[in-house]
Order: sequence, then C-alpha cells, then structure tokens
Amino acid sequence: MCLDNRVAFHTQGHRRMVCCSAWNEENQACNLFTCGFDRQAIGWNINIPALLQE
Repeated sequence: MCLDNRVAFHTQGHRRMVCCSAWNEENQACNLFTCGFDRQAIGWNINIPALLQE
C-alpha cells in the first residue's frame, strides 16, 4: 500500500527518523520508499508537479 503525499504528510508516516530512501520509476504506484529507525518500510506516491505548484 502506498501513502499519498497529501495525506501522509499530515496524518501518517514514520515515528522516528528515516535512515534510508530510494526512488522508483514515476509511473509506478509507489515511487518513493523509505525505512526508518521505527522499523517500518513505507511506499509513498509523491506527485512532484503538484508539489512544485505549492
């Protein structure tokens, strides 16, 4: 399951610092993967053009 950047930024995410991240191809459901010291690996769906407009 991927977290959308608009929802994840405000309500969900890592509880501790992220220690690793990796980008995937843009046309995939999850295009950013992160893992942290909270022992969670999370797939994110980051919409970069939408972030640039903000």
